[in-house]
Amino acid sequence: MDYKRLLTQVERTLEQIETSDATRTTIEQIAETIATNFREQLGITGGRIYELNDDNCYELAGRFGVSKAGALGIVVPRDYKPIELVRALTAVLRILRQVRDRVGISQSSSVNLFVCDGRNLVATRFTFDFGCWEGQPHEANLRYLSLWYTTGKDYGYHDDEWKMIGGAANADSMLLASEPLTRDISTWVEVPEYSIMYATGKSGYGFVTTVEVDV
Repeated sequence: MDYKRLLTQVERTLEQIETSDATRTTIEQIAETIATNFREQLGITGGRIYELNDDNCYELAGRFGVSKAGALGIVVPRDYKPIELVRALTAVLRILRQVRDRVGISQSSSVNLFVCDGRNLVATRFTFDFGCWEGQPHEANLRYLSLWYTTGKDYGYHDDEWKMIGGAANADSMLLASEPLTRDISTWVEVPEYSIMYATGKSGYGFVTTVEVDV
């Protein structure tokens, strides 16, 4: 994929969006545009938008693209376990960035991490200083390290091939890997670059969330 060209297309598209005095409205417009126009290239199909309310909790304020139905106003406590894990991994990446800056490391370094407590799963797809190398890089480092997941009811040998079945809507199982593990990749979703994805098995794995990492 020509990422430079893709970035140019995204920038030109976003420039055409009329900004609003309300930050959330602008974010919703940008997110909807990206999910509609760049779904295949970026792997973003939809999501939810939360705001921090006066009670110091996250409140569902909007959604975009293909997103599960549900009443707006749902409140998620700040100590919600997946959010805690996302914050912890983000803090780790910030510490690593500080250490790299302190000792003068500026070459590309992939950091794909995952943390799971048996119910909640959080994983990163992140690279420090991608595209910066000292000398001739290894061929494997020329591309951004990938991360994929698939959800469903059962992974096994079905219809003469290994695959996940059952669909994502009522999923209670998840597979996470650097690339799709099955011949049929139609049920696999690529995690966006520079992001953290999280899912919880408390209510099934049908809804997976990704958040941008900026460290």
